[in-house]
Amino acid sequence: MTTIIAFTGSAGSGKDVTAKLMQNQMTHRDDNVKLSSMSFATPIKLAVACILNCDVDDFNDRSFKEGSLLESHGLDTSPRQMMQLLGAEYGRQMIDPEIWIKTAHNTFMDACDARADFVFVTDLRYANEQAWVLEHGGIVIHVDRQFAAPVATHASENGLTDLPCFSIDNNGSLADLATETLKLTRLIQHTASTHRTSIDDCSPS
Repeated sequence: MTTIIAFTGSAGSGKDVTAKLMQNQMTHRDDNVKLSSMSFATPIKLAVACILNCDVDDFNDRSFKEGSLLESHGLDTSPRQMMQLLGAEYGRQMIDPEIWIKTAHNTFMDACDARADFVFVTDLRYANEQAWVLEHGGIVIHVDRQFAAPVATHASENGLTDLPCFSIDNNGSLADLATETLKLTRLIQHTASTHRTSIDDCSPS
């Protein structure tokens, strides 16, 4: 069975870093584990990259992602704001509230066909995305960081109403985060090895 591990949390909370730590820990613990990744926002990033004539990897540079495009492109906005508007105001509100879930589902099915053990998602933002992950036997992990740098205000940054399955404290050092993540990595891999479809019905820790 392919298990989705989806991370949620405010921008800058460390979702990508935590996911990378968990992936490294999983492969260290099991050489045969098959991992995959997907993103609800992949089509959005590709579209904005096309508009700006840049590479998707450029969005990994936070100064570019959050910075003004007025001087470089004559646009009084930032790449993040463009992605927010395209993803929510256009995609979710004008086309289909589940448009990005439906595109992600195809990627998930490809991972299932490839017999991936775990599929990592680091951009879960909405309640219907959380519901989709849980409906498919997945796990939702909230990464908590109290003093993350602020970003453009938008509904996508409001957080989830329903509690996640687990929460990871990222208010210390990187070593502290690795220790916290390892505890959960061990639990998830142990649970998967017993062929259960959920962890305690996804009760918050």
